[in-house]
Amino acid sequence: MVKKGIESIVKLRLINQLRKAKRPVWARVREILLQPKRREVEVNLYKLDRVTVANDTVVVPGKVLGIGKLTHPLTLAYVEASSAAIKGLSDSKTKSMTLSAFLEKNANAKNIKIVI
Repeated sequence: MVKKGIESIVKLRLINQLRKAKRPVWARVREILLQPKRREVEVNLYKLDRVTVANDTVVVPGKVLGIGKLTHPLTLAYVEASSAAIKGLSDSKTKSMTLSAFLEKNANAKNIKIVI
């Protein structure tokens, strides 16, 4: 029998937390997180470097991977990150945190870019 639905408790809690947030940007992030596992978002550092500028606020509704190099600082919120990505983010002086921690601090933040 095929299992359906989200199995990660952390991801379920995050989706419930996003449901309580009232801004449209969080509704879109929630929609992305509710997609099937085969459509999960994975973003490399080189893509973040290409589509952002210095001091942007970026949300990755998925996993950040460590391929490439980030050349400017960002404020980054993610669901998961590889160890190589965390090292690359710290090398570029990026403020990175999990999406749930970002929601607690900046639920009403403006000018957020969603990178998928």
